[in-house]
Amino acid sequence: MRLSRHVGGGAAGSAKVRLESGSGVGLAGWIGESPTGVGFCRALLLAAAVPIARRVLSMATVVLFPSVLGVRSGLRENAAFLREAGHTVHVIDVYDGIVFDEYPPAMEYAEEEVGMPRLMAMALAAVADIPGPMVTAGFSNGAGMAEFVATQRPSDVTGVLMFGGGIPVHFMDATWPPGVPGQIHHTEADPWHEREADLGVTHEAYAAGAKVEIFGYPGSGHLFADESKADEFQPNEAELMWRRVLEFLDSVS
Repeated sequence: MRLSRHVGGGAAGSAKVRLESGSGVGLAGWIGESPTGVGFCRALLLAAAVPIARRVLSMATVVLFPSVLGVRSGLRENAAFLREAGHTVHVIDVYDGIVFDEYPPAMEYAEEEVGMPRLMAMALAAVADIPGPMVTAGFSNGAGMAEFVATQRPSDVTGVLMFGGGIPVHFMDATWPPGVPGQIHHTEADPWHEREADLGVTHEAYAAGAKVEIFGYPGSGHLFADESKADEFQPNEAELMWRRVLEFLDSVS
């Protein structure tokens, strides 16, 4: 296990929130990578997806929450991809720069040292100054944060993206925001994925007059769109996922 903190972080128990915002990262930054590296794969993915984005007349503001592993380089690359497609992306670092390589210590930190209710409250507070409309998105337990923010700001959120699976919002003592659509993306053999939880989300959304689509992909990677997780990254499935995400952002912007 490796635990690291980016420059400028506070003590592990401080539970501060950092927000990284911006738009428009140049394609040349990706093309400069080695043809055998993940950066080159990212360039190919971007080259394939950007034509879709160019057809978007109104770009989205996306609020992006990390998995329990924190804001790893792969998440920043995903945010940069969406910015290159023309969207404004705010990366919400509820872990104040702490990142993990392995799930068990990350889960222990999130559940025992910080606590999930506090993480949800921190996620909501972190976006307080971001005006709507916005799309909330998150990976793994970050998907739960994306859902929670949507339930608390229903008039500002136009869509919810859940990567790795969703969490029925009644577990958060909340209801799905009326009419707000969403997408869930997961691999079929993901050991962390819970099919019944996803179905619960779709039922809650349906009851609120909304539709949440579920997309399953071959493989077992939990963070299958995260290039920094070499044991889970699946470039072909990630490319298809991002194509669907861009189309979704087009539809809700």
